[in-house]
Amino acid sequence: MKDLQKQGAKKFVLDLRNSGDGDEQEGVATANLFMNHGLISYVQGQKYPRQNFNADPSKAITNAPVVVLVNRSTAGPAEIIASSVLENARGDVLGDKTFGAGSIQKVLELPDSSALILSIAKFYSPSGKSIQDNAVTPNILVADNTDDFASPDDEMGRLATVFNETLGRLQQSFEQMRQFTSDVSHELRTPLTSIRSVGEVGLRGRHDEHGYRGIIGSMLEEVDRLARLVDRLLTLSRSEMGQAQLSPEGASLPPPATANP
Repeated sequence: MKDLQKQGAKKFVLDLRNSGDGDEQEGVATANLFMNHGLISYVQGQKYPRQNFNADPSKAITNAPVVVLVNRSTAGPAEIIASSVLENARGDVLGDKTFGAGSIQKVLELPDSSALILSIAKFYSPSGKSIQDNAVTPNILVADNTDDFASPDDEMGRLATVFNETLGRLQQSFEQMRQFTSDVSHELRTPLTSIRSVGEVGLRGRHDEHGYRGIIGSMLEEVDRLARLVDRLLTLSRSEMGQAQLSPEGASLPPPATANP
């Protein structure tokens, strides 16, 4: 860019369309070339302390006007550049809304030799928007039809359709798992809370043998309820793994109530 400026360049166009590779730190470093002050980005997670990435004046090499080109395939480091240029009023961002990617991930190895990838922190734009959740919306919106390179009738189009349907099913499964986990947590918490409450009542005062038997009996009832719930969960888990088959059971319901006129 310095050589271009020596040759008379007065403005720059930074083409980040279809750019989704690289490390987020590369995006910070590239943005710093155009910025001599201000917040470029920051990263933060629930147990990951906030880390700011501020522009270093010594690393900026131009203050010439800049336009950043983006499209739906612009992701990761490129989105850090686009959001910092846009939100620091350093230049214009032109094109379509970007993809939305930017996180720090941790790999957890499981006993069965598989692995679980967790996002432990996200990158944010200077104004505090999660890049992964919100992407970057240009201040000059222009639809990029070149993104629609796959026809639904060709091999790539069919592959894209299958891939999108798979992602949709995965998303639905994740939502069902979240709801199931929430329901199970509630069901498990109810008998545990009851056992704790009965135990605390028993410890607060003096009781005769009959009273203690009643307290212990109530606690055992909740323990039985908890054991039945755990057995049902194990049965459901085995059925999901194909190790058990669920059989429907009939239930008799009382006749519907009728209101007298």
